[in-house]
Amino acid sequence: MTTKTDIYEQSIVIKIFHNKRLQDLYLDDMILGMFSNKRIRIILFIMQHIRKINMHISIDNIMLQRESSTVKKFMNKIQEYDLITEQELSLYLENMSVDSSPQQFIDAYNILHDEAFANYVSNSIYDFNYEVGYKNRAGIIAKVRAMQNVYNVIYRSKGKERQDQIGDAMANINNNSAYMRLSSNRLTSTLGGFSKGYIASAIGRPSHNKSTWFTYDSTWQIKSGNLDEVHIIGAEENATSFWRRIFAIELGITINDMLYNIRKISTEELARVKKRYDGKIFFHPVKGFYDIIDLIFSLKVPYIWIDHINAIDYPKGDMYKGIIDLISYEKDWLSTNKDSVIANLSQVNTKNMMNTKRLFPSKEDAYMSSILEQASREFISFYYPYKDIIDKDLQGRFAGKGKIFGPDLVQISIEKNSLGDIGVIDLKYQYEYGKFEDLAPVKEISNIILGNSDLDLFDKLM
Repeated sequence: MTTKTDIYEQSIVIKIFHNKRLQDLYLDDMILGMFSNKRIRIILFIMQHIRKINMHISIDNIMLQRESSTVKKFMNKIQEYDLITEQELSLYLENMSVDSSPQQFIDAYNILHDEAFANYVSNSIYDFNYEVGYKNRAGIIAKVRAMQNVYNVIYRSKGKERQDQIGDAMANINNNSAYMRLSSNRLTSTLGGFSKGYIASAIGRPSHNKSTWFTYDSTWQIKSGNLDEVHIIGAEENATSFWRRIFAIELGITINDMLYNIRKISTEELARVKKRYDGKIFFHPVKGFYDIIDLIFSLKVPYIWIDHINAIDYPKGDMYKGIIDLISYEKDWLSTNKDSVIANLSQVNTKNMMNTKRLFPSKEDAYMSSILEQASREFISFYYPYKDIIDKDLQGRFAGKGKIFGPDLVQISIEKNSLGDIGVIDLKYQYEYGKFEDLAPVKEISNIILGNSDLDLFDKLM
């Protein structure tokens, strides 16, 4: 009969075999004694051995190393003498009926740790009762010392962490290391940046430049040395569209010139872009929900942004439940990556905006707005007024306002800031090249925030 422990152990060995990042994070320090299945212990030991000798973990290499002297010594130690077979490897490493999702891996790993420690304590207490009268005093003392060591590792170290929190807080405050700085000084000075260890959210109507700004900010993160790695999960656009923006920013070639094949990129220009960003900015065109979750949990990086979360292929097409699950997984990942940031980009519910007559989105216009707001330490929205000026349905209302609402203005509204101010930041937008820089506030437009009806405001400007 298959028990829960069997399922937990199988989910761990399957996931760690197929996931290089989890191997880096867990395998070398994994306590094999917490696995009751000795065959799984042997497989994991062989995988640890393979890493020590700098080989790639694969079924072929496991089969190759199963007869090594190191592995045989381990097998003798745990009193297992039959070599691992190919059939066993297939059973334990390729059993797709076992749930090996990232969340299952984390839950299983924690549960097995707890069970192993509980069993150790229980067995030790049993030995104390059995050996009453100090029939084996040296053995009892050895067990007590071992338990004390376990106590020190598990509990005293945690206490030390709590004691160090005050000192860590001082260092974070003095170094401003609790936040990830952004390319806009005005946005950074108001927000502080994006809080490390938390989710940030950004929304905007289609073609209102949220993805363009995040792309520009990513190049700034690398060029400024603020971050050494940025990962973008593209659930909507392809890699060519993304890198086209990078070429425009870095080479000064207009996006339209590239789009319409007026200007071609030379091999020298390609080398220049690769020298600066190759191995530093990663674009992952992934759309499937579980593929995205697996990708996130395979990374240990400072910054991930997802473009866009409403374009993800959620299980059974249920975007609303899917976003809830996505947030839950992101929080789990951040719990072990406390110096990292995940930013979720999303389109807005335009029907909701039409009902409220807003043009500048507020946080309540996001899909699953209450969930995103609650999960996000920072929440911003993007507005590109010029898009409404050239909209044929709105041209009559905006006649003569092109000088106020030019194509070189993008606004970011700070909708939620857990530790600071909210308001509107004005950016100069070099729309041909996808670049941004800070502007002094544009008063006529900066009033377009939650609480005003944009159409009424525009009427007054008319």
